[in-house]
Amino acid sequence: MKPPENLTALMAEKTNGQLQEMFQRPEDWLPEVLEAAGVELSQRGIEPQAALRITSMESEIDGLFVKADEIIRPPQLGSDPQPHQKLSVWAVLSFFFACSFMVTLIVGSIGGIVFGHLALWRIRRNSKLCGKTLAMWGLGIGYISFAIFVFIGIKMVKGMSTLH
Repeated sequence: MKPPENLTALMAEKTNGQLQEMFQRPEDWLPEVLEAAGVELSQRGIEPQAALRITSMESEIDGLFVKADEIIRPPQLGSDPQPHQKLSVWAVLSFFFACSFMVTLIVGSIGGIVFGHLALWRIRRNSKLCGKTLAMWGLGIGYISFAIFVFIGIKMVKGMSTLH
């Protein structure tokens, strides 16, 4: 993958913070892009942070140099961009099981509760995971459906005891 032709102009448009941020995750950038960012910082009188320790960050596959993300990241709108986050599988399972309680009966409720707690525990421990809201919905639906099943079960037992 080749860097864009107007790389110097693109680097000149970036703020000092954006240029320095590139060196915090050098594995996301082509060596040429990092070098251009280092040159731009030097022209601004700022020392790039260990700028060009990039040779070890390259991965060679069949003679082609590849990188993890796009060449130049688009500007982020709103607050500071979050690091790449991955949706927690446990949160998805929690929501899925909790919502399937009508078909799977009590198993869906219990699955929603167990997977929801597991998802929240893993999301708290790993900052690269997201899905807290999904896990909370799974827990809420799971607990409510479990309470409904318990209530129906108690009513059924009481109803059966009056038959004898």
